[in-house]
Amino acid sequence: MAFSDAVTAAPAELAIDGDRLWASLMELARIGTYDDAETGLTGVDRRSLTDEDAEGRRLLVRWMSEAGLEVAIDEMGTASAFDGCLGVLGALEVVRSLNDQGITTRRPLVIAAFTEEEGGSGSARTCSARRSPQAGSPSTTPTA
Repeated sequence: MAFSDAVTAAPAELAIDGDRLWASLMELARIGTYDDAETGLTGVDRRSLTDEDAEGRRLLVRWMSEAGLEVAIDEMGTASAFDGCLGVLGALEVVRSLNDQGITTRRPLVIAAFTEEEGGSGSARTCSARRSPQAGSPSTTPTA
């Protein structure tokens, strides 16, 4: 998580630097990029706890620090260029844009980036504490 304690009056309209956000997405996407010979497409594979995952996280921490954020890492420690990254980098871009325009907030901002938020080894519902009626009982619900 990253925190910011900035406070200033906001202009009528906050401008977001879309080019910088795109450049950040493309730079992060280079980490773990692969060519799929079968489809001819390029993908991104930064599975949790791999060297590529660590490299991507180091880059994100660097960017957050450069934006003036205090970074805290929770020791508890299959993606495309936009899966999860767009939300985190979008939030980072908001902080950068606030900084660019000299705007501070009344309350701290928090940006959180999760490891395996979708559960790469099983279904997405394995990460949820709530169950839908369609999910079945614990004894009959497949986990992969």
